[in-house]
Amino acid sequence: MTRRRADLIQGIAIASLLIALALALAWARAEGLLERGDQSIASRLFGIATGLVLAYYANVIPKRSLCVDPASVQAARRQRLLRFSAWALTLAGLASAALWAFTPRPDAVLAVLPIGISVLLVAMRLFLSGQPNRGEA
Repeated sequence: MTRRRADLIQGIAIASLLIALALALAWARAEGLLERGDQSIASRLFGIATGLVLAYYANVIPKRSLCVDPASVQAARRQRLLRFSAWALTLAGLASAALWAFTPRPDAVLAVLPIGISVLLVAMRLFLSGQPNRGEA
């Protein structure tokens, strides 16, 4: 099995698990097993799951880089950017999951805040990495 096919199967499996979780939580709400409303355990569980999925996929970012000449300056710059992106998004996913899990009253805006901040940091780093470094011409 090729790596691309394995990645596709893994992505479909994770998406299927998220969909199954959402359907199971909706069924439990409809049956009265879980409370209704935005602040219910169902919202918490789905928020935790999505934060953990983000952390997992972000952790995979630097491991899935294309084969390039490792001696080139461009490849080194790209790898640094991938590592930074992975760290920022992994921590954001874990922070989001923790906010959903441990805040007394989870709020979607509060849980998305670390993700938004990390995306801005990655975008800034991407923009700045396009600028030549001081030692380069």
